[in-house]
Order: sequence, then structure tokens, then C-alpha cells
Amino acid sequence: MHKEWLVKFASIESIHYLNAMINSTTPQNSQSISQEIKQEILQAIARIQFGSVEIVIHDGQVMQIECREKIRIHHADLIRKIK
Repeated sequence: MHKEWLVKFASIESIHYLNAMINSTTPQNSQSISQEIKQEILQAIARIQFGSVEIVIHDGQVMQIECREKIRIHHADLIRKIK
């Protein structure tokens, strides 16, 4: 069975929730996620203010963690700085 999670994070409390979820979940194929990989995932999420973190898995193993960060430009702030 294939499992997908789509989780949006708005606060540090959400990151703590994800940490608890990762630690309490047992993969169905009985492979475990190492503590180092869990920490990498959580650190990737904590570093991004706007964007996404994608976890790439092959054969039940985490192969890479991709981070896409968005930079928000507030046009009203730019106009004030120009004047």
C-alpha cells in the first residue's frame, strides 16, 4: 500500500506535531526511518518560511529531501522605500 501525506505548517507547534507523527508511525513494510533522516526533514521544514519540502522515496528508503522556498515581495513596502 502506498501512503501519501500532505501537511501544511503554519507554526512551530505544527512542526512538533509532525515530529510526533513521524515518531509514532510504523511503516507498513516494517522499514524504519533513522533519527538522522527525521531530523533532516524537520530541519528542512523549520528553515522555510514560505515554500514546500518534498521527500523523495525509492524502494521504501528516503533518497532525497527537496526544499523549494518562496520569497514574498510586498509591493507596498517597495513603493515606500523608493519614495
